[in-house]
Amino acid sequence: MKYLLMLSLISLLFLNAKAEDFWMRTNFTETTYDVFCPNNDEVFIVFGSDTYLSHDMGSSWDKFLDYRTYYINNTSEEFYTSYWDSLFVFNRNTETWNFLYDVTGVGIIRIYGLDDNFIIRGYSKLLKSDLDWSNIYTVFDVEHGGEELTCFVVDSAGTYYTGSTDFMNIDDPGGVYKSYDNGETWTYPDLPEHFVRAMSVDSEGRIFVGTCGHYTDGTGHVFRSEDNGDTWETVAYGTYVLSMSINSDDEIFIGLDSDGGYGGVAYSEDHGETWSLLDQGFLGGDIFDIAISPDGYVYLATRTGVYRSINSTTGIDDSDELFVVSYELEQNYPNPFNNETSIEYALQNMSEVEINIFNSTGQFVQNLINERQMKGKYSVSFKA
Repeated sequence: MKYLLMLSLISLLFLNAKAEDFWMRTNFTETTYDVFCPNNDEVFIVFGSDTYLSHDMGSSWDKFLDYRTYYINNTSEEFYTSYWDSLFVFNRNTETWNFLYDVTGVGIIRIYGLDDNFIIRGYSKLLKSDLDWSNIYTVFDVEHGGEELTCFVVDSAGTYYTGSTDFMNIDDPGGVYKSYDNGETWTYPDLPEHFVRAMSVDSEGRIFVGTCGHYTDGTGHVFRSEDNGDTWETVAYGTYVLSMSINSDDEIFIGLDSDGGYGGVAYSEDHGETWSLLDQGFLGGDIFDIAISPDGYVYLATRTGVYRSINSTTGIDDSDELFVVSYELEQNYPNPFNNETSIEYALQNMSEVEINIFNSTGQFVQNLINERQMKGKYSVSFKA
């Protein structure tokens, strides 16, 4: 028997009331501060002084190292850890440990692997090392002012940025410090007296800075610079930012402090022009770190455990035509069909999508899709 299916754009509905969760809680429910996604098959988190590993996107976790991890290289082969005041690198393939540096007094928080060197971010100082760790020295120190260095990024022009907070002493401004010579010298801070907590750079060189307060106006901001830090503009206000990450489609995910009046993730798909709140399925709590896997899944390290986006936020073939100018629902193919047909549709923005099938008399037949989906092109099959 052959079937004839008639589709119209009205079949593509956007209903917030019927939205499925965006986030799922993994099986790690303890407070977690750091998360790493070096590849599509593994997720690493730091809990206490230990590093845990999941091979199944958070369904199960096993202890990987009895030490906390500060950096994982691109091949997921080398893990940079510390024991007491000694910095080590562990090679998982050879199961060997190599001593790198005595970090006494550094208060190490995170390590960043760059093309030509490593940067170690401590509580109040930055250290720089060449790639073979033969020459390590301090390049920036705000210990005298009591500031805390909270983040570090490099923009498309090679400028280094580090952000700081200084809650105790208004005479030391804090803000965003910049270095134009690979960290050797640093400027007086931009955005002085803002409590900077997170920074990220997109593929076109836009720099985003998230703060969690200010000495005089109290509230936090999200700032954007499109000229390598020469000028800054506010793109969000009233936010209390703790973490930030940008996926390969330049979509921004900002983890919020639950004490700031909002819980969940602030999300923008238009470079910060507009924002929405992703809190569906999130149980609440501060979001301390965000990592995005190469295939687009977003992981949150939070006060209430580790969360993952239910769906990938990217994953569309770059060779396809990705620029969607509207919401489109294509006629199914083949049509007429015997047993199965495919329906293609496109979303200009992240949307709540519901696709229902009705017969020629208007009777409901089947629900095909009822969930929040990212922008892009999709295909779904219908079996008669």
